Amino acid sequence: MQVGTLEGDAKESSVALAIEVDGSTLQFAPQSNGLFADKVELSFYSLNQSGKAQVGTRALMNLTLKPETVQRVKAGGVRANPRITLAPGRYQIRIGAREESSARLGSVFYDLIVPDFSQDPLMLSGTLLSAPSSDQTPTAHPDPPNAHL
Repeated sequence: MQVGTLEGDAKESSVALAIEVDGSTLQFAPQSNGLFADKVELSFYSLNQSGKAQVGTRALMNLTLKPETVQRVKAGGVRANPRITLAPGRYQIRIGAREESSARLGSVFYDLIVPDFSQDPLMLSGTLLSAPSSDQTPTAHPDPPNAHL
């Protein structure tokens, strides 16, 4: 998992998440139409520095794929790029994943400081970089280009 904090409005910042799921262990089931299917549920929320849970989000990745795309997922995984908004402060982001076909679970915790971009006249937000090779990893929930602008 990777996180980038970008300036939002006066009270909250946009937090871009890059969540990657290891595709080598996903259990794709063959479908009658020649495709393969599996579902991965992502649930995530954050805790502020007082331990109070913030609003959570759930995303379902319906992976109904062609055989050649299944091979790409098995080799390189699958990605989701959701965004959340948080006020300045310290947080712990908690992400859980559940594969429907095998009922396997996994989780990761990530500590994050969201800066107060209104404190100084000049501040640098997080930087999101990518490479042309990133197109090789199927992305179920892509981050819209320039969503922070």
